Amino acid sequence: MEGLSNIFINNTLFPLDRFFRGVYSANEISSIMLKPQESIIVNLSYSFEPGTHFIAFYRKENSLIYFDSLCMYFLDSNLKAFILKHNLKFEYNKLPIQHIKSSFCGYYCIFFILYIKYNSIINYVSIFFTTNKLLLFNDYLVLKYISTMIK
Repeated sequence: MEGLSNIFINNTLFPLDRFFRGVYSANEISSIMLKPQESIIVNLSYSFEPGTHFIAFYRKENSLIYFDSLCMYFLDSNLKAFILKHNLKFEYNKLPIQHIKSSFCGYYCIFFILYIKYNSIINYVSIFFTTNKLLLFNDYLVLKYISTMIK
């Protein structure tokens, strides 16, 4: 299965979460300042490039959460500036839940946004997903969880 488009993600999340601000390319986030409970999904590519990998940000009251299903933590100057501008405690997931050969990063970001909306902790990885050599099985799980969450 191919990766998701910005349009698909926006069409999925906008009706479900009034605090979701949208999907942006890495070079389009400099003017965004998240308020508590707001979230965005960022494609690590620039707007004039083909998409590569989606990550998500969620703003809690006193912290900014960075979610990367692959745990690559690629922080270009745009992402670093976005994080520093918020001047908040910085949190992130510590274990990969997506297999490197999977193209489901957009689905994992959708799951994260919907999950974090109702749960204040980021340490869900061991609860929902396998973090061992069976990472490809998580693609099935993420689709199952999303379909349950949007019903």
